[in-house]
Amino acid sequence: MKRKKLTWGWYIAILIIIPITGIILKIVIDAHESVGPILIGLILLGLGIFSFRWKSKILKHGYITEGKVIEIISESGSKGSELHFPIIRFKDSENIERNFKLDFGSNLPLYHLGQIISIVYYKGEIHLAESEWKILYVLIALVGIGIIIFQILT
Repeated sequence: MKRKKLTWGWYIAILIIIPITGIILKIVIDAHESVGPILIGLILLGLGIFSFRWKSKILKHGYITEGKVIEIISESGSKGSELHFPIIRFKDSENIERNFKLDFGSNLPLYHLGQIISIVYYKGEIHLAESEWKILYVLIALVGIGIIIFQILT
């Protein structure tokens, strides 16, 4: 029987389970005011890992293509601000031309008409294909780990 190789997801899970077990033991042994920051650290750690895996799944299983910004829609945001949403035209895996509005907008237009951007078409939605967001998710997880370690050591 061939032994199954562990993926990076399993290694991350193992690296998380061990410290979490130690944290729970520490909380049970000497419950004091460090419980709040530890919970915040755990939430940030979980959020970072979940977001990183979600983005990785989209990049792995989605259809990566290039789209063109054909229009920028302005909508009213909170507190009277104006948000700009790009409309992107692209061809999906079946060569069908589609137009989609990005889910997030910004006060300043981040895109201009005619701009070509990399996107991932996944389960009827488009996502930006840039991997820079993955760095942000790793940083969120690292901040969570830092908070947890600081609270344990103090």
